[in-house]
Amino acid sequence: MKAAFYSLALSTSFILPLRADLTIVYTTTLQPVTQGPKAQATASLLSATNMTIKVKGDKARIDASPQVTTIFDGRTGELINLLNDQKTVVRISPDK
Repeated sequence: MKAAFYSLALSTSFILPLRADLTIVYTTTLQPVTQGPKAQATASLLSATNMTIKVKGDKARIDASPQVTTIFDGRTGELINLLNDQKTVVRISPDK
């Protein structure tokens, strides 16, 4: 009886999909090419960019810059761009 219960519980755990939230933070640093042996990149010449991707269920939110936020709905295929500076919304349907 125990073996049947454990095998049923184990097979149920494999059948039911698990969903978890996921957050990815991606940082890039761009450094210009230097021409001389003594030329070094200073802090003002370096450019760092952060990108945050958050996935929850069927939806993903991408913050690539402070000006633009993108939301993707995996169930419908719709893409929503939020232009934060202009306070506008651009919807792109999967038909286009």
